[in-house]
Amino acid sequence: MVKLKLIVVTLAILLIFGPASAWAADWRLREVSGGVRVAVPARAIAPGVAGQVLPIGTSITTGGNGRAVITNGDQRIVVGPNSRTTLAQEQRGMTRILQDLGSALFQVDRQRQQHFRVETPLLAAVVKGTTFTVSVDPQGDRVHVSEGLVEVRAISGNAGGDVIAGATGVVSRTAAGASIVMPTRSSTTSRSRLVCWLRKRTCSRSRHIVPHPSHQSSSVGNDRESARCEEITHRKG
Repeated sequence: MVKLKLIVVTLAILLIFGPASAWAADWRLREVSGGVRVAVPARAIAPGVAGQVLPIGTSITTGGNGRAVITNGDQRIVVGPNSRTTLAQEQRGMTRILQDLGSALFQVDRQRQQHFRVETPLLAAVVKGTTFTVSVDPQGDRVHVSEGLVEVRAISGNAGGDVIAGATGVVSRTAAGASIVMPTRSSTTSRSRLVCWLRKRTCSRSRHIVPHPSHQSSSVGNDRESARCEEITHRKG
């Protein structure tokens, strides 16, 4: 009799909370402003409507004054103006987002293992949980990290590494390789360690680090950076 009661209670809980959980897992268009168009698979492209469910395979495209907020209960994506974001099919439990135009802000829930991946034509960003922005423009694809840590790798050659909070990972369209651009507020030691590590990884693949134009240092600064890199390498060893 006790077992029967337990089964009945369990079924009742599943009936009450099961549909709500599934509902929460759906991607939805929560906020829409300006020009936002939604392309759902096998349907005609239509203006975005706040609250609509977004099946996997859906693309959200914004105009010059457009902005859209997408959520699924655990993750939040803010699509900026002149941008396109696509909800891709999961792979091995990894949520996948395609960003092939413009920029989008990603706020991802924290888990023990990497579970969220954003792909652009030039790079892939993989996280356990953090806040970061992915941008695609004529100069290159970049990832700027606001919180936490993001693994950034070039699609071609797989060069790259971890990008810390306040830093920007860049894959250039005009030169081979990936670069990590560090903010001025980061410590010199942390910057040197990361740049040194990336140089070793990239050179081992016959590729090179591409400095971001807005963060290029003088030749004297580069020489000092290389010297510190060598010094820190020996210190760490």
